[in-house]
Amino acid sequence: KGPVLRELYGLGKEVRKMILYGVQRMALGMKTFLQRGETQTADQLREYCSYVAGSIGEFLNHLVLFKDNVPLRDDLSSRVAEFLQLTNIIKNVREDYVQQRIYFPREYRPDGMSHHELVTGRDDASQEARKAIFARMLELATNNFAGAVEYLTSIDSKLSGYRAFCLAPFIAGDE
Repeated sequence: KGPVLRELYGLGKEVRKMILYGVQRMALGMKTFLQRGETQTADQLREYCSYVAGSIGEFLNHLVLFKDNVPLRDDLSSRVAEFLQLTNIIKNVREDYVQQRIYFPREYRPDGMSHHELVTGRDDASQEARKAIFARMLELATNNFAGAVEYLTSIDSKLSGYRAFCLAPFIAGDE
């Protein structure tokens, strides 16, 4: 009934199937993590990133192949997706706290320290814990940096619009 739905139905059956796959996978991942509760490990956080961002990267690769007949590197698109998702988590820590979302792995927090204390604490222990977690989160994100750059530079030059579409959030994330 609305312009978004009219636009969606105008995309064609194959594209709608691709979108549905990406959105369903992302929703499944979000549901799984909501049911699981607080992220305990860095591996769980990376799995979350794969669901919510990797699904979209995978969808975009399939869309480019379908529309432009140009294959992209599925093995590296996940690196861009994880990099961008982790940088969002790092920059949105206060907003996520207000919304009661906890992404920092429990294993990163000192024993006995609550997430509330970590985010709002003014004592030395809380401040040191924040610095340490920030460093570990940056390390997680930057572990994907080289793969993300490789993906971006592997995008065929005839896909300059798609390259720019990917490059803009990457540059922002890097900053």
